[in-house]
Amino acid sequence: TMDRLARFYSVPSATHGYRFLYFTSRGRERISEIRAGFNLLGLQQNRILDIHYPDNRTISFLVHNNYADAVVEAMAKLSATLLSDFDPLDPALLRDPKYANIIDESFLSSEATRIHQGRLIRIVKRLHIPRVKIAVARDFCFTHRLITSDQYRDLYHVIYPNKGSKASSDVPMNDT
Repeated sequence: TMDRLARFYSVPSATHGYRFLYFTSRGRERISEIRAGFNLLGLQQNRILDIHYPDNRTISFLVHNNYADAVVEAMAKLSATLLSDFDPLDPALLRDPKYANIIDESFLSSEATRIHQGRLIRIVKRLHIPRVKIAVARDFCFTHRLITSDQYRDLYHVIYPNKGSKASSDVPMNDT
């Protein structure tokens, strides 16, 4: 299509990459109901790549950096509060009772990181378009350092299994 051709010949965005936007929420709604409400706000459903609940009364949207301002403006119409200081790696988010009596902060921190990395990997796998999956995984790994290079490599081979059994050095690790 013409849009795809125009995108190919355009200069890459200076703000390329993805981010999570965290907002307050009263509770949990079905993701399909939340997506249906985007039309009323003038948001394009396909530009919000993922929706999940990282904590009680918190909802998260994964968006491209170029679309983040539009989402924040639309959510402001609903008086939704942007949680700019939300930290998904905070050990205080570990609500499972098995962590209740553990006082080792480094263990709790590593558990929070492990759980968050698992969530990010599931998010990438849920995305529909392989090139978007790779772009998001690359951003998580090399820009934000949220997943390891081994996790990125594993995702790459899940997304593109027909690329053969290349050596790990053959997997594209950055945007170049």
